[in-house]
Amino acid sequence: MIGIVTARGDEDRCSRELREAAERQGGGQYIDPLSLIIEVEGSARLLTSGTPFEGFDAVILRGLNRDGDIDMQFEVFELLETLGIPVLNPASALSAAESKPVTLFRLHRAGLPIPRTLVTQRVETALEQVRALGTAVIKPLFGALGIGVERVTWSDAPERVQASLDQWRAICVQEYVPCDGRDIRVFVVGGEVLGAVMRIAQGTEWRTNVHQGGRVRSLRAERL
Repeated sequence: MIGIVTARGDEDRCSRELREAAERQGGGQYIDPLSLIIEVEGSARLLTSGTPFEGFDAVILRGLNRDGDIDMQFEVFELLETLGIPVLNPASALSAAESKPVTLFRLHRAGLPIPRTLVTQRVETALEQVRALGTAVIKPLFGALGIGVERVTWSDAPERVQASLDQWRAICVQEYVPCDGRDIRVFVVGGEVLGAVMRIAQGTEWRTNVHQGGRVRSLRAERL
């Protein structure tokens, strides 16, 4: 049995396709991160909805559930790894992928060009960065789907930066790079390019996220 960890189940296409692939290999089951239990009573066990994880051959960590405690959820999957149950990808990899600052830091260390970025918890520091950049993108440190991502200029920055920090507590203030309403995502595993897509924003929307209405077009990876 392969467990697919997700808060969205069939609502998330990637989760659904992972479950269907797991079922073709013998069995797949969704695991809602809110169902996780750590039990220390006679023996130490990790469970999901009362079922011990020993019944799973592997766990695919698609996403966590922010309606619960993220730290506790991470701890369960870190402990699973110590029990010898394969967790794909490891909790440490998910943590890095979900964190925009960690991702940017690692990409920069790897020699890739990165837009000028400042991460701060203070309104004054964020506004200084917007003033220096002229046009900036503000976004939460964690998240996806384009949620919380805003393009700001100095004229509207004070109110919007304050509102963003009130909601997220810390934000990235990033250089805005004009992209003609499109961007390219390249998927690399083990140093090998496996595929690529172009995302295209629609109408007056500048964000290319599919969740924000963007379209996706496949690209031949060897042409990149």
